[in-house]
Amino acid sequence: MQLKLNWGLGPAKPKTELKSNIDALGDKLIEKETGAIRFAGRNVNGIKYSADKLGSEEICAMHETEIDALAMMETNINWTHDAKASLMAMANLRFNGISRCVTSGGTSNKEGYLPGGTALVTQGKLCGRVMQLRFDPVGSFTWMALRGRKETGVLLINIYRVCQKAGTRAGPDTAYSHRYGLN
Repeated sequence: MQLKLNWGLGPAKPKTELKSNIDALGDKLIEKETGAIRFAGRNVNGIKYSADKLGSEEICAMHETEIDALAMMETNINWTHDAKASLMAMANLRFNGISRCVTSGGTSNKEGYLPGGTALVTQGKLCGRVMQLRFDPVGSFTWMALRGRKETGVLLINIYRVCQKAGTRAGPDTAYSHRYGLN
């Protein structure tokens, strides 16, 4: 089964033009075995900001592909209390109230767009294994510590490293400036 995801931008397209179907990277997605846990990570290059539908495309893709933990990088959202609550509500609605979310995105008084940021969402049985969740206040990473079997643990770390091309100048509203205090 080849998976076609309906999110993200296609290569060499203007930022305003979304590509309808993008081939998933990696191996073909196989049928999920009973008891298996599926992890996924994606640079979403910005989540559409809408108070009632924040993260809806990503959460729907997570549900359709039976992903148990989804790491999203470069969310480009100011993760205010309301934004976090909106993502959590979307996940709870899709996963029957069984989801956990942790987000990071820097500090700003603005609503909506803020460059950079990460989000980590789990659903289903994996939620009962979450022992701790933490975030970096400047939006570089989020993580969850999961309880494993026989006194083992699993640490899910979602990292977004801002890049800046040599010789270019970072403006005041770039993720690079927010992370490295250049503004």
